Amino acid sequence: MSDAFLSSAETYERQVSFNEKLYLASELLHPGLCIQVVFETSCPVSEDLCPERLRAAIQAATALNPGARLILRGALGWLRWVARGPIPPLRVIKAWAKGQPPPAELERPLCPKRGPTCEVVLTQAPQPVLVFRAFHGVMDARGLMHFAEEVFRALRGEDLVGTNDASSDSEFVLAQVGAKRRPALRDDHAPLVSPQSAEGAGIRWRRYSLSGPVPGLVAKISVALASYEQVTRETTTRIMIPVDMRHYAPQVRSTSNLSNPLFLDVHPEEGWRSVHKRIVRGLLKKEAMRLDPNEEIARWIPLGLFKQLYRNRTARQRRSRRYPMSALLTHVALRDASAFAGCTQPFSAYYFMPSPNDALPLCVSAMTVGAHTELVVSAPSFLLGERQLDQLGAAIAEAVSP
Repeated sequence: MSDAFLSSAETYERQVSFNEKLYLASELLHPGLCIQVVFETSCPVSEDLCPERLRAAIQAATALNPGARLILRGALGWLRWVARGPIPPLRVIKAWAKGQPPPAELERPLCPKRGPTCEVVLTQAPQPVLVFRAFHGVMDARGLMHFAEEVFRALRGEDLVGTNDASSDSEFVLAQVGAKRRPALRDDHAPLVSPQSAEGAGIRWRRYSLSGPVPGLVAKISVALASYEQVTRETTTRIMIPVDMRHYAPQVRSTSNLSNPLFLDVHPEEGWRSVHKRIVRGLLKKEAMRLDPNEEIARWIPLGLFKQLYRNRTARQRRSRRYPMSALLTHVALRDASAFAGCTQPFSAYYFMPSPNDALPLCVSAMTVGAHTELVVSAPSFLLGERQLDQLGAAIAEAVSP
């Protein structure tokens, strides 16, 4: 891992990992698999968010973070991300009134082969919204946040920190702990609730705002999910928690997919403090730093065949109502909003908007900035009806309310 800037598009490339190949297969089947972080304002637009200044800041940020312009090249074991795509565009779209469904433009797929695989969207007044979007195959949540922070540094006229590492998640694990592998996952977990009047394509989602510190947030949500599931059946609830592996190498500055899953089996009678201790223990033991057992063989499966294998598995999951986990739970926390300061109008809220992908039975994302947390609960429309989602979301919000 070099401390030098990876500031040239010619020097930035990385091998497509097993996880990223899954994202590519998912995108080919159900376009729109994006990480999307939303910055809400409560004031009319100011000159700080004018399109000209934003475009200049995006261009400056991309120059030192070429992982924002990746496109797909090669095949089989030589399938790679290369920084030869377009600079992330700024798209200015119609106003997005608070409480209204998101504009259709925010479900627009990002093309892995032609690009762009990252973009910035600005909605118009009276209450502008800024959205950073990236295809999940090229960035994880923290990678996208790094790029957003760089754009705001450029807006403030500060020096950018750039990117100094282009490792894939697999390469990062190998460098840190060697070729340790996790057990193969079986599709043995049912959705949290049985479908009732659930139909349609895509996903349903709800957003909840929490003011005040919430200690043990991930543990509390995990216990709330396990308790909710026990209403309909007695079983262990398996939570998949993406872990940002950059914490194990603080010197790394990267936009890559440096997240790997920590799996946690939770019983409803277990208290959140006990669950929190198990999460901390797992992080200290680096339990997330494991390779999938299919990592090596998957490199040599053509992407078209890999897509078909993925299609068959997701179709089987949908028919059987059995998944490798009960829910995915992700949490990104920032000490304060200083990384996004510099505009005359402060942002009023930050949250992750889900993609329309319906491959997972339930997703809960939390973004904490200072003492304020935004929760988003989402599920496939064919698994959860509107009323069920309201009940589940309310139960989670109540369990973690300060």
